[in-house]
Amino acid sequence: MPDTFDPPIIAVIGSLNVDIAVYTRRIPDAGETFRASSSAISMAGKGANQAVACAKLSRSRNGGSTPLASVQMIGAVGDDAHGEMILTEVVSLPTPRPDLIIMQLEIPLNTVLQVMETAKTHNVPVLLNPAPAQKIPTKYHDGLAHLVMNETEALFLANFSESDLTTLSGLSTIARKFQGYGVQHVIITLGGRGVFYLDSISGEEGLIQAGQVDVVDTTAAGDTFIGAYAMKIVKGDFKIASAVQKANSAAAVTVQRRGAQQSIPWMDEL
Repeated sequence: MPDTFDPPIIAVIGSLNVDIAVYTRRIPDAGETFRASSSAISMAGKGANQAVACAKLSRSRNGGSTPLASVQMIGAVGDDAHGEMILTEVVSLPTPRPDLIIMQLEIPLNTVLQVMETAKTHNVPVLLNPAPAQKIPTKYHDGLAHLVMNETEALFLANFSESDLTTLSGLSTIARKFQGYGVQHVIITLGGRGVFYLDSISGEEGLIQAGQVDVVDTTAAGDTFIGAYAMKIVKGDFKIASAVQKANSAAAVTVQRRGAQQSIPWMDEL
């Protein structure tokens, strides 16, 4: 009989929100009122977006192939119409031990820190996306497997100036500060400039340039990046440069589309 494939489990612990997007022909001036051309209401939140990114990037759009990962979403919703909307799209299942935990900072910081402590005790790797940026006690960085942040978050958490982002040596200095705290893999996304990475274990570091695309909406770009990066983690034989390159390519697809979760590509679109 053929061997059965037990897909790795990614648990995303984070926010479940609803986005209300309004599209206009231009950005209004201060105090100006004019009609929007369209609007949309959709499920969102960094936690939900990252869970959807992991799910879509682990399987084909037509569902014809075996998913490469099982994705769990753990969060809380309100007792209102928006909460009901979210629950119709999220299925609650038992939660066995995950192979990777993904978290952000849209939920209470104490919850994040407690999960990080528990995960460390049980040797479960954590990917932390510190957004929106909040100060985190240094001790919680020790042993953190993956820290993925944008340039604004990196400057805030490392207490550096914006000029340090302009050179490779400056980016390396910022990343190595987190390495000194005990973070194993540091990622700094730089928008149109690309992504800087540091593997504290091997010492490898570098800058991967962003591709040139027509940007329509950047709403879920960072969450897509994290989903694609996470898939490279759980597939095994992790190589940081390859993971960043794949994540960059996935985010480039997302920014060419409108919306949040609907803009995230499926695995077979990359």
